[in-house]
Parts: sequence; C-alpha cells; structure tokens
Amino acid sequence: MSALQPNATLQGGKYKIMKVLGQGGFGITYLAKQPVPVEGPLGTINVDIEVTLKEFFMKDLCNRDETTSTVFVPSIGSFELVEKFRQKFIKEAQNISRLKHPNIIKVLDVFEENGTAYYAMEYINGCSLSELINRKGKLCEEETLFYTKKIASALQYIHSKNMNHLDVKPANVLLRKSGDVVLIDFGLSKNYDTTGLETTSTPVGISIGYAPIEQTRVGGVGKFSPATDIYSLGATMFKMLTGNTPPDASAILDDGLPELPTRVSATTKAAIIKAMEPRRKERYQSVADFLFALSLSEEEPQTISGEKVKNDVPKPTIPEIFPVTPQAVNDVEKTVVYTDDKDTTVILNHQKENFVDLGLSVRWCTYNVGSTSPEGVGNYFTINSFKNYTPNNGLRFPTREEWNELFSSCEFKWQDSGIAKFTAKNGASIIIPIAGRFVGDESDQKQETAFYWAQPDSLMGKFWFARITKSDASGNNVIAKTKKDIAMSIRLVQK
Repeated sequence: MSALQPNATLQGGKYKIMKVLGQGGFGITYLAKQPVPVEGPLGTINVDIEVTLKEFFMKDLCNRDETTSTVFVPSIGSFELVEKFRQKFIKEAQNISRLKHPNIIKVLDVFEENGTAYYAMEYINGCSLSELINRKGKLCEEETLFYTKKIASALQYIHSKNMNHLDVKPANVLLRKSGDVVLIDFGLSKNYDTTGLETTSTPVGISIGYAPIEQTRVGGVGKFSPATDIYSLGATMFKMLTGNTPPDASAILDDGLPELPTRVSATTKAAIIKAMEPRRKERYQSVADFLFALSLSEEEPQTISGEKVKNDVPKPTIPEIFPVTPQAVNDVEKTVVYTDDKDTTVILNHQKENFVDLGLSVRWCTYNVGSTSPEGVGNYFTINSFKNYTPNNGLRFPTREEWNELFSSCEFKWQDSGIAKFTAKNGASIIIPIAGRFVGDESDQKQETAFYWAQPDSLMGKFWFARITKSDASGNNVIAKTKKDIAMSIRLVQK
C-alpha cells in the first residue's frame, strides 16, 4: 500500500481523506475534508470544507505499513537521503505558507504524522490550464495574455522573496470557478539568500518543453535568476497559443523555436521568442521587462492583435460547458464556430455589469458572447450550437423588434475598421463588430456584413438573425430567416 485509504484521518480527526488526487515522485496529493465550526445565534455547528493535503512520500524509496499507515524506508542506505528531503519538504511548505498572493495557492497547515510530513492547502474546484487547452485545442491571443498576466503577477511576487518556482507549466496553473488563476505545486521551488545563493536543495525536476537548459545541468539553478521562470512562462504561452508542447530546450538551441500562428501579433511573438532564448543571459531578466515587452505592464496598454486596448479588460468569468465542439471556419482572430457534435467546449460568459443604457426598451450588453472587449467578435454559433446555448444572469437574446428598435432609434455609422457604431439620442453608444460568415465559404466577408442571432420564434419553429451591411448606413437593416449554413455572433440584452 502506498497511499492512505479513504476515510483515514489525520491530526486526531482534523482531516479526513476522501480520495487520491495524484501522485508524483516525491509526494501524494489527497482531497480531504476538515470540519470547521460555524457559530450562530442559537449555537455552533460543524461544516465540512474541502482541502488538499500533500504527503511527503518518495515513491521509489518509501513504503507504508498497512496496519498503522506509518511511512518507513526499507533500505538503510536510503534513510539519510529520504530524511534530508523530508526536512526540505517541511521547510518549503513553511516558506510557501508565508506567501500571500491572490494568484498563489494558500497553504493552511504544516504538520508531521505517520513518520512523514504533510501540508494542507485550499482546494481549487476547477480545471487546470492544461485541461482547458486540451478541451479547446488552443487559446486566442486575448485569452492567452489574460492568463499570462495573472501567472506573471504570481512570479513577480515570489521573485521579490528571492524564490524561483522552477516548474511553471499549464498543469500547475489552476482556474477558479471565478475564472481567476492560481499557481500551484512549489515542490521544485528554491529559496535564495540576499546574495542570490541557494539556501534550499530541493531536487531539480525537468518538465520537458517547459524547463530551460540550465535546469538540466548540475548547479544550473544554484543562483537566483527570474529568467529561469520566465522561460517556462514563455513556453506556457507557446502551449496556449498553439496547443502544442514546446520542443525541448536543447532542440530550440539547435533548430530554433517553431513558428507561432500567423494570427498572433508580432509583439507577442517577439516576446515569446526572447523569453525562450536557450541562453539565460539573452532572456528577459525580470518579469516586469517581459510584461513591458508584451505591453501588459500597468503603465502600458495591452496589445492584442496589433490593437491597443485598456488594461482593465474584464476577465473571463465562470466557463460553462455546452454539448458542442469548436471547428475553425477561418483564421480570423477570436473567431470560433460551433457545431452540434457530442464533444464539449468552453464558452465565456458576460460580466453582468457590461451594459449600456441607450434609452431603449432593453439594455444592451457591450460585449459579444465569448469576447472580453467591445471590438471582439467573440464566439461564432451555427444554428445547432445556438439551440444549445442558454444565457444566464437574467440575460437573453434580443428579439427581432428589439434589433429593429436599435436600428431605427440610433444613428448608424460604419467605421473603416469593420465596426458598426450606433449612437442613441441620449448620447450613449454601442459598438457592433462585423462578424459571421457562411460555413465553408472561404471568401473574406468580415469587413462587409455583420450577422447576429435574434430570439427564435418557438411557436413557429423559426430562427432569425440581424444583418448589418456597409451600405445600410441609413439604418434600414434587415431581419430575415436564417440559413442553416451560416455561423453568427451573439449579443445579449437585459430587460
């Protein structure tokens, strides 16, 4: 037996093991429950909360007594080595427990029991960034930059504490249900003194594709260097944008980094290439420099596909899963078409506060479904996937009458950037980006026509869409029955 069994308890019943979440070379991770007293006016009750427990257990050198659950080392010759790493495990857990940052996992408790060591962490009931990438295939540049900035913020913080993470990769980034990012698994992290010399001797692990060359060399990370984590962050960006694990660092030294997709901006490409330079001294030497190159620093606006947007772009909220799968119809940035296959994909919801009051019968969302900026087209939906999409938070599809109200009550202006702008009598305005195309049609129509879904007629079994064209500057836009081979964006409203 290697792992603790379900219902096993630790610390006198403080923690109850539910199941194994994972096991690596140096430890076993469990889901556990902890009773927490909740006081009310009539008394106190215990409420179970879920926590993550990590147990020090060197898989190749440790065994466990099935009766007592005690961990022991069968080989006398290995005892000193195991004990050395057990003490390092405790020290690292204590160091991590002192880290207080919204994008870093919270360590709640550190203790020894069963002849080994444990630490308790908050349980993140969400998917990993790796799982998200696998589900979607790859991420758009906008979403990649959002996650990058959050991970970078965590790295900046630990670097300020003279600590390297040394294992940044999508599998070690968890996504909360709120959509926020949490960096986990500091098992390989190292602390350094004020001179930059190593004060911990945690074994150096290798995550192929994400670890720079110095991590493969004896003493290669003996001195503090943010550039080592920056390489891994650049590799994580490569994975998000391409869906592929980067080549090993030695292969990049010989052959260079593979080409990034053409849809990725030149700014982002250049930053990733420099971050993943095989020679450490040629990389960015601080996370701040890396963010500045990406135009993600607080002083500089973000650059997404060559366009400058504000830094306060709303973050993606809780992803919802629908019975559809993405299939790219064209190579336009932030464009995804959904079919009615049985697989699943993630669609990003709206923030409830993103509305504009045009003085009309409904308030219009300022963003398309799946977009995090007013100019973004968001997700495209075929008729089958449109049927499967259900708005939440009190949002709904605009009716034909509400689309026509927008067209007839607001001043219409077509902008050369492929955006239709509607300005109301009260001075408020809304941007409708040009979006939609016929499935299988390779002609580029994104600068000529906008297609948006309208509320379907459930009694007649008809589906409707709004069409905005460059020539319809007068506002005489058409509401028509939809064709099954068209893919369109969704803009929601609230009463």
